[in-house]
Amino acid sequence: MKSVTDCPLPSPRTISNALFNAGTSPPRNGGNAIACCNGSNPVNRPECASFRTPPGDFLTTCMAFVRSKFGVDPDCCPGPRNQLNQRTSFIDLSTTYGDTLAQQNDLRETGTGRLSEGLNRILPNGPPGPTCIAGDVCFKSGDGRAAEVPMISVNHIIFLREHNNIVERLRSFGWTDGELLYQEAKKILTGIYQHIVYTEYLPIILGDEGMDMFGLWSTPTGFNTQYNPSVNPTIRNACAAAAFRFGHSEVGSFVESFNEDFTPLAKSPMEDTFLNTRSIRNFDERFGPDAIARWMTTQFQSKSDRFFSPSVRNRLFQSMPKNGFDLPALSIQRGRDHGIPAYNRWREFCGFHPAQHFGTKYFGLTDHGTSAAKVLKSVYRHPDDIDLFAGGLSEKRAPGALVGPTFRCLIGLQFNLFKTGDRFFYENNFFPTGFTADQLQQIKKQTLSALYCRTMAVYTMPKNAFESPLAGKKRVPCEMFPKLDFTPWKKTKKYNK
Repeated sequence: MKSVTDCPLPSPRTISNALFNAGTSPPRNGGNAIACCNGSNPVNRPECASFRTPPGDFLTTCMAFVRSKFGVDPDCCPGPRNQLNQRTSFIDLSTTYGDTLAQQNDLRETGTGRLSEGLNRILPNGPPGPTCIAGDVCFKSGDGRAAEVPMISVNHIIFLREHNNIVERLRSFGWTDGELLYQEAKKILTGIYQHIVYTEYLPIILGDEGMDMFGLWSTPTGFNTQYNPSVNPTIRNACAAAAFRFGHSEVGSFVESFNEDFTPLAKSPMEDTFLNTRSIRNFDERFGPDAIARWMTTQFQSKSDRFFSPSVRNRLFQSMPKNGFDLPALSIQRGRDHGIPAYNRWREFCGFHPAQHFGTKYFGLTDHGTSAAKVLKSVYRHPDDIDLFAGGLSEKRAPGALVGPTFRCLIGLQFNLFKTGDRFFYENNFFPTGFTADQLQQIKKQTLSALYCRTMAVYTMPKNAFESPLAGKKRVPCEMFPKLDFTPWKKTKKYNK
């Protein structure tokens, strides 16, 4: 891969060392059947795009990288390589329910409408494989990454438990058929999930200005049909392979657990928990999903910026010292693997001036601070060489947002497409696939904090679960959050396929 000056682009690890270093597993092939490094030597095969790392950073100077699967052009014509999305392109809780009918059936109890649960209402046991470390009992869920870190596992458990809570509430209102119970509970929980994403999560990521810019606000009450059948809701490569990876910089260095009074209970280095199910299965209550959930909703360790925790920048998935991965370096290489145009091209796409020099004044890196601009200059030969992930993540935050203007543009556009291109979006007034007006009103009362209260051993929560009490947000007793009233579902006993 070459610079616009015809010289090689810098190694992703070199960029990571300069730009993402905060200061303070499976084998190096990531558990893949495809070996892309032979010691310190990259393997030359079309499936691989391994890259060099400086001597001493890791056990070897080759960081293994397996290229993404690619799809055939719809017209079967030769053209640029384009990747396959391994998940659905909708905000549809496929992480809970799976992407295929076979996977959905594998996650369900037979005839009850419920999802299968493990001991203590955690995720059920799955087969051994790369989804957890050797010696652990893996989880089974709609997404194979459920055990990558315990915080992801906790979120999976919240939605698993809430689905089954909804099934039992529907049963108490006269629903009896297992298939109808499953489908209606799935529909209700997906609607709640979409409401949380668009009313609690995105406003924090994009800020009010970004929400206005891309028409993302949900209405407080009633329907808000914006479906456009000509919109393609497929996730864009630039969002999946770069912009939406901004959250990796928010990962801290430790996983902790809190007592019921929100005082610290236990603490473990983040790198000791990768693909490790034991902290979730820790039934002596030093960890476990409830204790970890209390910590998650209290202490937000890291802000979104260009600095990464050493746990993910040097020790990702390591199984012994110095055989881990560098997550931001992998993200840079993933962008190159996918052929993502450089940062300047996306600046133009979003209506901003591309940088013509490495300064921060006019026609330069105007959305970067002086220190970030200097670092970019130290590793890139020309502004047109800057990778989208590196350039976008190192921008100064947009007003009221957690990301800079370029990532705000790409993420905001993507979630507009998710919303307007989804015929089943929860606000659409489409009978019989949508909700009734009374049902939708109940959906719009729900929050992530309310879900925590109903599914985890917590008794107070911040009004918005994405805002930390340590930032001055007061905790509210769980009794204050609206419950999900199932009265509007009492007479809706017929599931329409």
